[in-house]
Amino acid sequence: MNVRKGMKSWLLGAAAFVVSVSAVADGNVSVLPYLNTGYTLISAVPVASDVYSVSITGDSGDLIYSSGRISGSEVYSKLFDFSQLSDGHYTVRLKGKSSDVYETSFAVKDGALNAGVSKEGVVPAEDVKIWSKDDVVFISHINRFGNNMKVMIQDRYGVVLYNARIPAELTYSAKFNVATLPKGEYIVSFVSGKDVFNYEFEK
Repeated sequence: MNVRKGMKSWLLGAAAFVVSVSAVADGNVSVLPYLNTGYTLISAVPVASDVYSVSITGDSGDLIYSSGRISGSEVYSKLFDFSQLSDGHYTVRLKGKSSDVYETSFAVKDGALNAGVSKEGVVPAEDVKIWSKDDVVFISHINRFGNNMKVMIQDRYGVVLYNARIPAELTYSAKFNVATLPKGEYIVSFVSGKDVFNYEFEK
């Protein structure tokens, strides 16, 4: 099973799955510039259904921000204005109830996130996660460019089993129950803007 990025044509099809928004994934924290603004988007995907919290600390360990307790069924996403922060390095930390900790560091310079920005409109592979467990396929996307999105699932013969358009949101998370599918090979195609990410799985 793998995820690959590429362009393909879209076909119309009928929905054949039960879809619900969810946030079930390994712990992950992202710090991204938001569109062409001076704001920074911080997103965190919790560990399973654990209760968790998100915090930002400075170099000396001083607490800059704390989210408080968040339900593990929710993806955390928040825009920050760092214009009043001093230049330096900071750490975003996701801490779960089970004491698992996931963190990433970032730098602030001249009141803004100091990071390389991908070419506008090109979605980096790390912004999209597609994986499966048992009879469920998960999709998680940090939509830094505010793109409209699409999801399509088809079988090995190109028959479209599910096709849906999703309006632009800061983050997108969903799970697809594929328990009723017959044995075979399938492809999940996720589109953000002009970029397509394909994930193959077998039943």
